[in-house]
Amino acid sequence: MKITFSFTAALISMASTAIAANIIVSNVGSGYAYSDTLFENVNGSLLDGGIVAMGYFGSNDPSTDLSEITNTIADFTTLASGVAGSQSASLEGAFAGYVEVADYNTGVLGSGSTLINKKVYAFVGNQSTLESSTAFALFLTGTITEEEPGFESSFIAQPYGLVPMIGTVDSITTNSPISGSPETYSTVKLAAVPEPSAALLGAVGALGLLRRRRN
Repeated sequence: MKITFSFTAALISMASTAIAANIIVSNVGSGYAYSDTLFENVNGSLLDGGIVAMGYFGSNDPSTDLSEITNTIADFTTLASGVAGSQSASLEGAFAGYVEVADYNTGVLGSGSTLINKKVYAFVGNQSTLESSTAFALFLTGTITEEEPGFESSFIAQPYGLVPMIGTVDSITTNSPISGSPETYSTVKLAAVPEPSAALLGAVGALGLLRRRRN
């Protein structure tokens, strides 16, 4: 009897601290403008072939300085990713600006899990990998917590209503994949990494201005 009680107590203890998280790489809502926020290239076209990765940063608070983007990428751990413009089961086709892949489930996270209190981000690049990309968007989708025992939380790459940390909010008018009619969609527009020559020119200009003020 005592053994049975101890075993039952252990199960209850495990259940009280166990959570799981679904990482869903998708910005598919209804296919209509009011709930879909699409991914947009620097040139104003919808993202097609770029990567949408979801995961976390080792520092938990990433740099938004695009001149440091190489270090930011190196600090990022991808849990799940998909290609923008690839086949979407929900939309029954492939459409630029959209991404939808099977979700990743972390499984049961005990109280000692390193994922607890990690912030989950969507990190978007304009190429097939973050490392090869030259333009980016980044936004926070939530934090994995253990506040609700037994609860399975979801984190989705849907930037609807969110302010990106990298990139800007914009809009675009394009045909809806469901109705085929023109709709105006909110977008998160990727920001390009400054070219070295432009960055150098800016630095030289700043030094010149500083010297002029000193004189």
